[in-house]
Amino acid sequence: MKNLLYKGIVVLWIFFSSSSFIMGQVLIDGDSLYNHKHLPKIEIMPFIKWDRYPEFTYSINTANSYQVKLSGISWGIAGAYKYPVRKNTYLKLGTGYYQLSFNNVSGIGRWGPTTGRIINYYSPFGLYIIYSTNKYRYNSILALIGIEQIIPFGEKVVLSGSLNISNYLSYLQYYRITQDYPTGPPKNRYVTNYIRNAGASADIQIGLSQQIGKLSIGPKLMLPVYSIWALDDAFPKMHLYQKTLLHIKQNGLQLSVWGYR
Repeated sequence: MKNLLYKGIVVLWIFFSSSSFIMGQVLIDGDSLYNHKHLPKIEIMPFIKWDRYPEFTYSINTANSYQVKLSGISWGIAGAYKYPVRKNTYLKLGTGYYQLSFNNVSGIGRWGPTTGRIINYYSPFGLYIIYSTNKYRYNSILALIGIEQIIPFGEKVVLSGSLNISNYLSYLQYYRITQDYPTGPPKNRYVTNYIRNAGASADIQIGLSQQIGKLSIGPKLMLPVYSIWALDDAFPKMHLYQKTLLHIKQNGLQLSVWGYR
């Protein structure tokens, strides 16, 4: 059993090549937080995240370069299996859905401020037009691995801290084209269905939960440590990854539900 668990951890760790965050927690059990047995737990985690990424520059030719600023509100839901490795310490493995969103796109181009980012969209009418998108998102499957320490803090209160690594595998990409139909796509929607890595992150999560009957619920705050995200070929002249270390302009809030088996 230990060999099988070890192999599973190694496979998941290799899969985590590129970024994330989480929200709060709920506990299912009849015992007090001081007296519970150290058994495996299941955790359900809806979350929301706000990001503001560093400004970067790209070019479409030698004469035209652009500076871009990106920010957005992302959300998702994940489930995790928490396996006790020692007293009050758990190994966490999970998966779920994550919508990585860039809701606000702005920057500076050759002729001044811009409200979009140039995209490789080609008109079905064969017209040579430079298209741009002012918001886009990646519907993704997330996978996470982490280690969590809990500290009983009062009769029915638990303080928790964890280090987590999350990876996002995108299966649908949505871009809003600023040009209206018929020059642009119908309803300004450009959608692709490529399976591609969207990014990954490491973060520290700190939470406080309150036991209510057989449940325990409370918020968690995500503190980013490291993030890396892939920039797809829908955009011109971009490097594959952008990296951020101690990216303090990234924040997350999570609400999780977890229980004993």
